[in-house]
Amino acid sequence: MNALCKRGLQFLVTLQLAACASTAAAQLFPDLTVTRIDIAPTNPSPGQNITVTVHAVNAGNATPAAETIMYLWHNAVSPAECQYDQFQGLGISFPPESERLFTFTVSYPNPGSYQLWAWVDACENLITESDETNNTLSRVINVGLGDLTIDSVSPSVADPVPGQPVYVDVVIRNTGPAIINTAWWVGLARQANEPTTCGELQSAGPFLNFPANATQTVQFGPYTYNAGGEYPIWAWVDCENNVVETDDTNNKLMGAVVVNQPDLIVESLTTSVATPNVGQTFDVTVTVRNAGSAPAGGYRVSIARDSVAPPEDDCGLPDFVYDTDGLGVNETFTTTFSISYAEARQHRLWAIVDSCGDAVAEARED
Repeated sequence: MNALCKRGLQFLVTLQLAACASTAAAQLFPDLTVTRIDIAPTNPSPGQNITVTVHAVNAGNATPAAETIMYLWHNAVSPAECQYDQFQGLGISFPPESERLFTFTVSYPNPGSYQLWAWVDACENLITESDETNNTLSRVINVGLGDLTIDSVSPSVADPVPGQPVYVDVVIRNTGPAIINTAWWVGLARQANEPTTCGELQSAGPFLNFPANATQTVQFGPYTYNAGGEYPIWAWVDCENNVVETDDTNNKLMGAVVVNQPDLIVESLTTSVATPNVGQTFDVTVTVRNAGSAPAGGYRVSIARDSVAPPEDDCGLPDFVYDTDGLGVNETFTTTFSISYAEARQHRLWAIVDSCGDAVAEARED
């Protein structure tokens, strides 16, 4: 009797285990979940094609028996069953613990914030899942405008000198927030007055596909300036207003090309003796400085004795010295002459620099 009871208990336990195994086998379901929605570009502009990539995973433990379909709905309100604007079938199996991507193309005609919904297996629940509450996901797409501005207008050479060819670099920036995919041009006006029409401009372009926060350097020239000075230049981007922007009032900028020249001046003239005697030899010391903004080449320094005014041309004066090294900006050159006078009276003495043929082109020749 005890042996029979033991065999019956063993049989009962075996049946219970088999029933549990059968129940576990019946609980195999897929679980389709939308995990992420990506867009490219991330800052689209009005009318631009936007690639929408929907990421879905099968978090269940079975492969769907029916085809997996992803639906797209453009609305601020979550979609009802079978409510969609676009759909896409997967076309391949969707096994457990795998990810599948669905790609759509959308565009929006105007700036603004638009809500987008992705819903997997949204129509009639063709796929039986372990969880039907995690099939949707939404994101906001911000459609904005770009904004063309000018960062700088400057010569390609930092310190040009007269006669040197110079290019002008205009740096354009899209301050965003969206890409600019409309054609635009840049214009340059070499004038002091602010340009008011496109006809005043030398134009360069067209330019396309200008991402937010990107820069574009546009070069004009070369130009040659034959004299020193400051030459104003205006740059104007999108003068024809082809691009719809967030701000149309910041499309102009004024710059300048500063042409540098040396400027040789006599800084001092001193004598070694305040009141020399007749026939006494004494020293006359002359200091010359380059007060300009560019280096000076070789030049002549001379002194003129007993002249009412400094001679305009010192080529015939006997007392002179030639500085072949030239002078850098703000550098000085000092030279000494030894002279004497045979007559007791007041004598006038002049020091002159670069008056024999004006070898150095200067900012001021007076």
